Order: sequence, then C-alpha cells, then structure tokens
Amino acid sequence: MKIDNVFDILSRKLKEDLENLSKLLPHSGEEGAAKEEAIKEFIRTYVPERFGVESGFVFDYTGKPSQQIDIIIYDKFVAPKFKILGNKYFFPCESVVAVGEMKTNLTKVKLLDAIEKIKSVKSLDRTAGGRNIVRIGYQFEMNKEKLEPHKNHVDNIFGFIFSINSNSLKSVTNNLRKEILKIDRQYWPNILCVLNKGIVAYYSNAKENIGLITDAYKAEGLYYSIAKEKDTTFMKWFTLMSNDICRIHFSGIPFLDYFNVKNTENEKISF
Repeated sequence: MKIDNVFDILSRKLKEDLENLSKLLPHSGEEGAAKEEAIKEFIRTYVPERFGVESGFVFDYTGKPSQQIDIIIYDKFVAPKFKILGNKYFFPCESVVAVGEMKTNLTKVKLLDAIEKIKSVKSLDRTAGGRNIVRIGYQFEMNKEKLEPHKNHVDNIFGFIFSINSNSLKSVTNNLRKEILKIDRQYWPNILCVLNKGIVAYYSNAKENIGLITDAYKAEGLYYSIAKEKDTTFMKWFTLMSNDICRIHFSGIPFLDYFNVKNTENEKISF
C-alpha cells in the first residue's frame, strides 16, 4: 500500500464529485455552496477526530469578530462552539487551528477577498492581552510558555485558500506576492491550492528548514507547482495542512474575559 496511490484515488473521487455538482447545479451560488460543503466534508472525514470543521466566524476575548469564513477547523476538546442561524457558528480564537477560503474560480478579485478574510482571523488576539499560555497535551497549569502569534508559526492560526480552477499558477503566484507584501507576515496565508493546477506556498534555503515550507516567518520567497506536479496537488495540500494543524498551539479559554467579568460581587458565608 502506497499513500500516494490512496491520495490519487481520493483526489480523482473528489474531482468527479465536484464536476457532477457543476452539471447538476446550474446556479453559480448553489454550485459554490455545494462545492464548499464537499470540501468541508472531505476535511471533516480525513483529519484527526479531535478536529471539527464548520463555517462561521472567529472572535477574541475583546469581542472582535472576524469576517465570515468558509472553513473553520477547530479543536473540539478545547472550547464550545456557539451556533447562530443556519449552519453558521462563532468560535473563540483560542480553539481555532486553521481557517480556509473556498473559491470555485480564483480570480484576482477573489484572491484579494480570501487574503482579507484570512487576515481578519489572524489579526484576532489569541493571547488574551498577553495572558494566554500554551497548553501541552490538554494541560497548561505547569507550562509557562506564552503564545506569540506575531512571531511564531505554531502560535498563529493556519490559513489556506482552496480553489477548483484559476488562471495560470504563475499569474496567481505573482498576484499573491503583490498583495501579501502590503501586509505583515503574521497575516499571510500559509498555502494556496488550485485543485486542477498545483499549490503555492513558500520556500527556504536555510539548512535546518530547506525547501518547501508553510511558515511565512521563515519564507525567502514563493514556491508554485510546475505543470507535471499537478497530479500530486491534492496530496501535497492536504498533508502539509494536516501536519501543521496538529502542531498549532492553543490555550485555555479566558471565559471571564470573554464575559467581561472583571470583579464579581457576591454575598459570602464563612465556614
């Protein structure tokens, strides 16, 4: 058994499902929503059981919300989810490990939209004003390491863009480069995948971390797939994303801060 053979089968099945949706749903809005759900269901099926996959909003302890996000991957063991109308949820940013934007056809306008939405999540304060510390094995009382998403890849929420099709991958990469250079590295997407063409990520020449990487802080430039690599696109995207979300740090949820309860006033009875 070879893992690349497994991914080849899964990739072909997903492409077939997406093509069938295009044939069955002539309305572009319905088609886009159905394809988004198909991608979410695939991720939901194959990522480790500790993760949940939904759509909705992410927020931090100040009450600041993100823009509406297509795909939110969160750790089910860490925090509750808050359901609103339909199938949309709110998630505390401490429990979220990754977010993704789904585009049927990745035009320049839609690329910019995806970057802005991912930035709206990465700009949330996962540190709770510098107080949150990293949980280790779902325990955190004995740990003193603080979250530092402004400089540590594993303290930041992973961001990805997934598209069915696009212009040439070189063109997409040039457009991505132009837009991300306008913002801080903390807000950059970690990987972009065009199912029928390839992936765009980063590269490093450092000895300890040479080659293709998803860590924007260590990036020396952008990497994009050449034509002959398109058949391994799906495997590369999913394995790189899965590896990273299992490494992303999270913390306890400072619920008193979320509820804006600084001091409580109660009656007391001594023993």
